[in-house]
Amino acid sequence: MNSSDPQDTQTRSSDGADIAQLQKLCERLQYLLMLSLASTVLICLAICVFMGKQYRTVQADVEEKRKSVTAMWGEYQRNTQPLIRNFVHGLQDYAARDRAFQPILEKYHKQLEEYFVPSAPAPLGAAKE
Repeated sequence: MNSSDPQDTQTRSSDGADIAQLQKLCERLQYLLMLSLASTVLICLAICVFMGKQYRTVQADVEEKRKSVTAMWGEYQRNTQPLIRNFVHGLQDYAARDRAFQPILEKYHKQLEEYFVPSAPAPLGAAKE
């Protein structure tokens, strides 16, 4: 066989064209990969900026609301909590007088536990009913 065979030359030229085409495709894929990585970095930076802005906004809101919540808590401790304690103490006194009410009061004991006054033990000389 002769090395100047037209079919052999055509195969070599098509191999060279295939290699050039593959190289172009590889370069295109590298470009797209770099573009997607750069886009990912930009998106991550934008998210970080957004999250930082949200964090500062929430911190400002918390500081603003902390004052009003502290005032409400103080008002609750001064006014409402003593009223609740007096009411529950009244219920306990009533339950001590009327034993039929005791099961009803015990039903809510867990929810109102902090307001219950420890009951005093019955006097030793007290008459039994």
